[in-house]
Amino acid sequence: MQRPIGERIKELREEIASIRNANQLYIQAGKKVLDAAEQERRIQRLQEILDELMSLTDWKKPRIAEHRVQRTNPPGASHRWC
Repeated sequence: MQRPIGERIKELREEIASIRNANQLYIQAGKKVLDAAEQERRIQRLQEILDELMSLTDWKKPRIAEHRVQRTNPPGASHRWC
């Protein structure tokens, strides 16, 4: 059974806060090369969280018909309106 959306968003917010704290420590430590791989992993995880949040809220977007009417003139017809 899936967890309620509100609960999942709360968990993601907590994870973002944890990543933010780790990022601050990384910056304060002078962005050492040894920690660069870990920083890259955090950035990747933030992107995954963003994608998940977008998918959780995607159902709220109004659906707009995405069909276009293409007007074409028959061969030999003028492009001017008469």
